[in-house]
Amino acid sequence: MTTSQLKDYLKKAVKLESNSFELGQIKDKIYETLWSREPPKREKTWTPVKPEAKVDHYYLLFWMCLFDLMFLIMVGVLISEHISLFKMDSVGLITFLVFTLPALILTAMFVGMILKDKKKYERELKASMASQEVMDKNYQSAYSKWMKSYTVIKKPVNDLMSQTSSSLSTFYADNTIYPKYRNLAAMSTISEYFETGRVTELTGPNGAYNLYEAELRQNIIIGQLNAILNNLEAIRNNQYMLYQQLSTISYNTNRIGNELSQLNSYAFTMTQLTALNTELNRISLINSSCR
Repeated sequence: MTTSQLKDYLKKAVKLESNSFELGQIKDKIYETLWSREPPKREKTWTPVKPEAKVDHYYLLFWMCLFDLMFLIMVGVLISEHISLFKMDSVGLITFLVFTLPALILTAMFVGMILKDKKKYERELKASMASQEVMDKNYQSAYSKWMKSYTVIKKPVNDLMSQTSSSLSTFYADNTIYPKYRNLAAMSTISEYFETGRVTELTGPNGAYNLYEAELRQNIIIGQLNAILNNLEAIRNNQYMLYQQLSTISYNTNRIGNELSQLNSYAFTMTQLTALNTELNRISLINSSCR
């Protein structure tokens, strides 16, 4: 393969590797953006306080009144015996009632309060359960729409990733490029060597592979994309082609992320995502042209 042919070949390799890397970035951006917009988790509605927890003091007072009632009845009986209560003496009956009636009334009041609170609790519990049911239905509806939309977006991205991977495998099938260098960082840097006239061949002491390895050892260039992404400006001078590729990828993925974050509904379609559609179409065309 001539130097001119190698230049063209490497340009195609850079395009395909760039597409592969960008699709991975797009997929991560979609995941990051959409999962941050996931429907809020179901929150429990208010739960009424159970009567047992709410009226413990009522029960204490009830037992106190019951004790008082028993005591007063005993006192009333004793007094009534001396004033002929059981002989149906009116004075004895009145005396008995004076001692026992207040306790009976007080006890009845506390029993009524307990029963009232129980009925109130049952009404509130029924209302709470109805409210929770509505909330659950709304959440399920929103989550279903959101998951459907997420699946709709993922599919074309995953399909294009598979297509790009297949295109790369076909492209490298002739083994022009040694497997170690089949990545975006290496292909961009080696292509730049050819474009700037620093090398005219891949192998040999003066070849692109040898120069690439030498500059890696001297830390003139960076071969790990993760390290590059954290400090993109660091490669601007020595790996300008790679810098351009990554800058473009970053711009495209951020544009797609911004478009997704501006959606106002959990339900949306691909037709609403202009930036994503444009980029996927562009990548697909490049893949086709590099076969």
